Amino acid sequence: IARRRRRFTRRWARRSRLASERTSASRATPPPSAALAAARATLGRALGSDAVVDALGVASNFERMVRIADASGVELGESLTEFSADIREDLKVERPAGWAG
Repeated sequence: IARRRRRFTRRWARRSRLASERTSASRATPPPSAALAAARATLGRALGSDAVVDALGVASNFERMVRIADASGVELGESLTEFSADIREDLKVERPAGWAG
Protein backbone atom coordinates (compact mmCIF):
# COMPACT_ATOMS: atom_id res chain seq x y z
CA ILE A 1 0.00 0.00 0.00
CA ALA A 2 2.79 2.43 0.87
CA ARG A 3 4.46 1.84 -2.50
CA ARG A 4 1.17 2.49 -4.33
CA ARG A 5 0.65 5.69 -2.36
CA ARG A 6 4.15 6.94 -3.18
CA ARG A 7 3.65 6.09 -6.83
CA PHE A 8 0.24 7.81 -6.81
CA THR A 9 1.73 10.84 -5.06
CA ARG A 10 4.49 11.16 -7.65
CA ARG A 11 2.01 10.69 -10.50
CA TRP A 12 -0.40 13.22 -8.98
CA ALA A 13 2.39 15.77 -8.46
CA ARG A 14 3.60 15.34 -12.04
CA ARG A 15 0.09 15.63 -13.50
CA SER A 16 -0.70 18.58 -11.27
CA ARG A 17 2.48 20.34 -12.38
CA LEU A 18 1.76 19.64 -16.05
CA ALA A 19 -1.85 20.80 -15.71
CA SER A 20 -0.68 23.94 -13.95
CA GLU A 21 1.82 24.65 -16.71
CA ARG A 22 -0.84 24.13 -19.39
CA THR A 23 -3.32 26.32 -17.54
CA SER A 24 -0.78 29.06 -16.95
CA ALA A 25 0.32 28.87 -20.56
CA SER A 26 -3.23 29.16 -21.86
CA ARG A 27 -4.05 31.96 -19.41
CA ALA A 28 -7.40 30.29 -18.74
CA THR A 29 -6.90 30.93 -15.03
CA PRO A 30 -4.22 32.86 -13.22
CA PRO A 31 -1.45 30.92 -11.47
CA PRO A 32 -2.05 30.19 -7.78
CA SER A 33 -1.62 33.16 -5.50
CA ALA A 34 1.08 33.29 -2.87
CA ALA A 35 -1.62 32.84 -0.20
CA LEU A 36 -2.91 29.68 -1.89
CA ALA A 37 0.61 28.29 -2.25
CA ALA A 38 1.24 29.00 1.44
CA ALA A 39 -2.04 27.32 2.43
CA ARG A 40 -1.15 24.25 0.39
CA ALA A 41 2.29 24.07 1.99
CA THR A 42 0.80 24.45 5.48
CA LEU A 43 -1.74 21.70 4.78
CA GLY A 44 1.00 19.39 3.52
CA ARG A 45 3.13 20.00 6.60
CA ALA A 46 0.20 19.60 9.01
CA LEU A 47 -1.31 16.45 7.53
CA GLY A 48 1.54 14.88 5.62
CA SER A 49 1.53 13.92 1.97
CA ASP A 50 -0.36 10.63 2.49
CA ALA A 51 -3.32 12.41 4.11
CA VAL A 52 -3.33 15.09 1.40
CA VAL A 53 -3.38 12.40 -1.30
CA ASP A 54 -6.22 10.60 0.52
CA ALA A 55 -8.21 13.85 0.79
CA LEU A 56 -7.67 14.56 -2.90
CA GLY A 57 -8.86 11.08 -3.74
CA VAL A 58 -12.05 11.55 -1.72
CA ALA A 59 -12.74 14.96 -3.25
CA SER A 60 -12.03 13.68 -6.75
CA ASN A 61 -14.30 10.68 -6.32
CA PHE A 62 -17.09 12.89 -4.99
CA GLU A 63 -16.74 15.25 -7.97
CA ARG A 64 -16.78 12.28 -10.35
CA MET A 65 -19.93 10.86 -8.80
CA VAL A 66 -21.66 14.24 -8.92
CA ARG A 67 -20.82 14.61 -12.61
CA ILE A 68 -22.07 11.11 -13.40
CA ALA A 69 -25.31 11.69 -11.50
CA ASP A 70 -25.82 15.07 -13.12
CA ALA A 71 -25.10 13.79 -16.62
CA SER A 72 -27.48 10.88 -16.19
CA GLY A 73 -30.27 13.12 -14.90
CA VAL A 74 -30.50 11.70 -11.39
CA GLU A 75 -32.88 13.83 -9.35
CA LEU A 76 -32.14 14.94 -5.79
CA GLY A 77 -35.12 13.24 -4.20
CA GLU A 78 -37.68 14.83 -1.92
CA SER A 79 -35.69 14.98 1.32
CA LEU A 80 -32.47 16.25 -0.29
CA THR A 81 -34.44 18.77 -2.34
CA GLU A 82 -35.96 20.19 0.85
CA PHE A 83 -32.68 20.02 2.78
CA SER A 84 -30.64 21.80 0.10
CA ALA A 85 -33.21 24.39 -1.03
CA ASP A 86 -31.64 27.34 0.84
CA ILE A 87 -28.11 26.41 -0.28
CA ARG A 88 -29.19 26.06 -3.91
CA GLU A 89 -31.03 29.38 -3.67
CA ASP A 90 -27.96 31.16 -2.21
CA LEU A 91 -25.74 29.70 -4.93
CA LYS A 92 -28.39 30.16 -7.61
CA VAL A 93 -28.02 26.50 -8.61
CA GLU A 94 -31.04 25.01 -10.34
CA ARG A 95 -31.63 22.70 -13.25
CA PRO A 96 -32.28 24.62 -16.46
CA ALA A 97 -35.87 25.02 -17.60
CA GLY A 98 -36.80 22.15 -19.86
CA TRP A 99 -34.28 19.78 -18.27
CA ALA A 100 -35.11 16.32 -19.53
CA GLY A 101 -33.66 14.34 -16.65
